[in-house]
Amino acid sequence: MAIALAVSTPLALYAAAPALLVWIVVVAAYRRFFHPLAGVPGPFLPSVTRLCLWYHNFIRDGQYYKKIEEMHARYGTRTPLPHAPSPFPSLGLASSN
Repeated sequence: MAIALAVSTPLALYAAAPALLVWIVVVAAYRRFFHPLAGVPGPFLPSVTRLCLWYHNFIRDGQYYKKIEEMHARYGTRTPLPHAPSPFPSLGLASSN
């Protein structure tokens, strides 16, 4: 006879929500402060998440290329795309695959 542990749905959500929040904060902190491209200047949101990319491509009907041009004008040509492969292989940041 199997014994089933009954866990109510709200209790499971209360347990999972803090874990998800901690995970999001840890990933954002890694991407902003410890990633190899963390020293490259640029705005905060695109450096930690792809929400900016999603917003400009889906809500603003594919206008992300204009945002990239704006970021290049403001921060210089070394503005990295969010979580893209390094466009600067001479800096030693690209993988050696």
